[in-house]
Amino acid sequence: KNPLLVKYYQDKKKYSRDLQINLIDGRLYEYIINTLKYPTDPIIFDRTHYEDPDVFCYALNKINCLADEDKDYLVNYYFDMKKEELEQRYKIDFTPDLIILIKGDLNLGWKRVQGRNRTMEVQVEKEFKELYQALQEEYESFPERLKKRYNGPLVILPQDSLEVADATNSRGLLYIVRSVKDAIKIAYEDK
Repeated sequence: KNPLLVKYYQDKKKYSRDLQINLIDGRLYEYIINTLKYPTDPIIFDRTHYEDPDVFCYALNKINCLADEDKDYLVNYYFDMKKEELEQRYKIDFTPDLIILIKGDLNLGWKRVQGRNRTMEVQVEKEFKELYQALQEEYESFPERLKKRYNGPLVILPQDSLEVADATNSRGLLYIVRSVKDAIKIAYEDK
């Protein structure tokens, strides 16, 4: 529903920078809204706010859709400035207690992208697959890059294993629950 996403798919080079600013802002504000709305409840997000500067900006730069100076601005200045400004204004710490990274095979991931059948992704399949390949490569570097911004627990689950790939079966669900439970225990033991 993001109008910038539609424009981005029409002209990636023109709209990559604006889209990344929009997504960085959106994730940070989503965190604020949920934290203020549910101050005592645990909050789970499907994507961490660190992924936009530390994965997506690098991938867009790699496929020549985001200029070097724009990537540097977003990664090294804009994200940190915006995060710090919002943390001070709302008296909220944006540091997650735990990050779970699900890593998987490019072909399996691409098959799932095709399965969701978004018109804009299907229409530009060749270009989107190039971006998806770049994202896959940047996710490989993400844990190391993440250390500059986050020193909390990081759990890496292999998406390709039966246990993670099929959480509908009892073995898969048990594996995921145990992994998250162990990670949460680590997160709270450190506090």
